Amino acid sequence: MRVTVRAPATTSNLGSGFDCFGLALNLYNEVTLSERPEGVWVEIEGEGADSLPRNESNLIYRAAMTVLSRAKRRVRGLSLRCINRIPTARGLGSSSAAILCGLAGAASLAGLRISNDDLIERAMELEAHPDNLAACLHGGFAVACIAEGGVRVHKLPFPTDLTLILTVPEFEVPTERARAILPKEIPRGDAVFNIARTALFVSCLWKPDDRMLRIALEDRLHQPFRKGLIPGFDELADAMEKEGAIGTVISGSGPTVLTFARGDVEKLMPIGPKVFRRHGIKARSLTLPVAEPGLSVTKEK
Repeated sequence: MRVTVRAPATTSNLGSGFDCFGLALNLYNEVTLSERPEGVWVEIEGEGADSLPRNESNLIYRAAMTVLSRAKRRVRGLSLRCINRIPTARGLGSSSAAILCGLAGAASLAGLRISNDDLIERAMELEAHPDNLAACLHGGFAVACIAEGGVRVHKLPFPTDLTLILTVPEFEVPTERARAILPKEIPRGDAVFNIARTALFVSCLWKPDDRMLRIALEDRLHQPFRKGLIPGFDELADAMEKEGAIGTVISGSGPTVLTFARGDVEKLMPIGPKVFRRHGIKARSLTLPVAEPGLSVTKEK
């Protein structure tokens, strides 16, 4: 018996929505899990093939074992075949995808029924990023909130006429480093600044207004600190806006840069790689539609 799980990439924060806005993108990792007599065997194709661990420290395996260790039917060993399309440590939710693939795949393999709420709660034990997890699990645009002892998720429609341009540089920013650079306290004015813009962002989903959306993407909680980890970020954002883009933000904790645009975006595509190249960094640009649905599980005998 084997189980195949597909999980989409995600971008989070979306400017002002720090740790609460998540958006699933149409770029999927696939993991096939099957039983083996003992131990772990991991095959990796694609992103991270040269760097991700192939032993018990593999994140998918670790997530799977948190489920299998509690299951009544014992699974002695596990094989994982991973086809990775999501760049690792780039602010595109590769860790959330790995964790959810491991949890959901192991549950299906062991014949367990786990609700979406339980999946997120278990995932939070391994990585406390509810925005990425919610979008990856449910697909589309998700607002995640920690309340009433758990993660609460509200999914909203996302405009289909917005184009998302991702500029993905060829260097990594580990989430731990991006978290460590943030201040432990913020001024009240900065908190109010972001609260107003998160509300404005949601209102722009219902009543499109590009001028307002540009304002809604502004942030004082994480981008002023993290952009220092991304050479040329301000230069890239300014160049995009001069060519008609709505706004540019850091995808998750970076270093991928996300630009919102509308209409013909061909002239925008080369800008990001060109800016990074001036800083001695290779990068690629791509556009991705919003992913619907999110996580999916297929079981085969």
